[in-house]
Amino acid sequence: MKKLLCLLMITVILLCGCNTRIKPQIDISEKYYYLTSQVEFNAGTAITLFRFNVENGRMTTLCPDPLCDHGEECPFFGVLNYSVDGDIIRFDRDYHNSDFETVTAICEYNISEGKLRVLKKYKEDGYTNTFKFGYFWRIFTIQDPERDFGSFRVSIEEENFDDPEKVDPDKMPFAQVGDVYYYAKHGPFHSPATEVYAMYTDLTDEWLVADGMISSGFKYYEGFLYYVQKDTLMRVSVDEEITGIPINTKETVMDRMNTGGYFFHNGYLYYLQEEEDPEVIGWDEFLEEDALNIYGGKVWRAKPDGSRAELLTQTDGYVIAGFGFSNAQVGSKLVLRYGCWKDKERDGQTFRAWRSTEGGLLVIDLDDGTYQGYAVFDE
Repeated sequence: MKKLLCLLMITVILLCGCNTRIKPQIDISEKYYYLTSQVEFNAGTAITLFRFNVENGRMTTLCPDPLCDHGEECPFFGVLNYSVDGDIIRFDRDYHNSDFETVTAICEYNISEGKLRVLKKYKEDGYTNTFKFGYFWRIFTIQDPERDFGSFRVSIEEENFDDPEKVDPDKMPFAQVGDVYYYAKHGPFHSPATEVYAMYTDLTDEWLVADGMISSGFKYYEGFLYYVQKDTLMRVSVDEEITGIPINTKETVMDRMNTGGYFFHNGYLYYLQEEEDPEVIGWDEFLEEDALNIYGGKVWRAKPDGSRAELLTQTDGYVIAGFGFSNAQVGSKLVLRYGCWKDKERDGQTFRAWRSTEGGLLVIDLDDGTYQGYAVFDE
C-alpha cells in the first residue's frame, strides 16, 4: 500500500510539473496591437476597444462577455483615450447614467487577469484626458471662466484622485527627458506650436527652448529632441546630464515627412515619406476629387540622423494611411491601417468614396520588411 501511495504522489508531482511547463508567461505587449473601432449594437453603433493579434491577424473586442451587445451597458463602450503599459490598459469612456447625464469613467483593465477597475467617475465635461509619464492628466479646455473647474494631474501609482495636483492647462507635456518635461505654447484657435518650453517634473522652473517653431510631432530619442516643421523632420541636441535643455543646434533630418508619423526602434528611424508625384487611385465621388496614394505603399527607415535611408518595404496593392503611424509598433512588428473604397451617403444619394483607414491592417516585420494584410474591419 505504501508503495502505491508513493507512486501516486510521484505521478501527481510529475503532472503538476508538466502543467507548469506548458503555461509559459506571454509578454502581451509584444503580441497585441490595441485600437478602437465601431461595433454594431441594438441601438446603433459604438466605439469600443479591440486587440489585434499580430501573429495570426485575429481581432477581438476586449469585452470578455460573448453575449454582450457592446451598447452603453458594456464597460468598454464609448472609449475615447487609452494607454497600454504591459498587460495593463488604461482608458476613459463616456456614457449616460440613469439621469441621462454624461459620465466620464476612468478605467484600468488588467488584460492577463481579465479584471476591470473603475478608478474615478466625473459628471462635468469640457476636459481632455490622457495618461502620460506615470500620470493621468485632466486638462480643462473650454474657454469659459464661469465653468473652469481647474486642470490637474493624478499619480497613477498613488491614485490620488481625491487630492489631485493642480496644473497649468497650457503645460501639457509631449516628451520627458530625465526630470524635465517639454511642452509647447500654442497660438490662437489651436494653431501649431509657436514656442517650446522645458520644465522640471514638479512643474516649476521653465525656460524658453526655441521660438518661431511652427512645429508638431515632437519626440525625444538618444540625446535629441525631434520635431516636424513644414513637412521636414528636424532635431536639436539635448544636454541630458545638466538640465535636459536643448543646446542651440538645429539639424535637418528628413524632407517630405508625414507630420508626426515616425518612431525609433533598435537604432533606426522609421517613417512615411510623401511621394513627389503620388499615383491617382481613382475618383472620390463624395469629395469630388482624386484619391491619391500619398505614401506609395512604402515604409522607409534610416539612421537617426537621416543618413543611410533605405526602403524597408513596398506593399503591393495596399494604400497605407498615415494615421497612427507613430504609435503602431508592437515589438518587432509594425501595424498600419490601409484604405479601401466604400459607399457614403449624402442627401439620400450614394457616392463611391475613399476611406483611408477602413480597409484593414498591415503587419510589417521591422527586421526584414515582409508583410501580411488582414481585412479585419466590416465591409
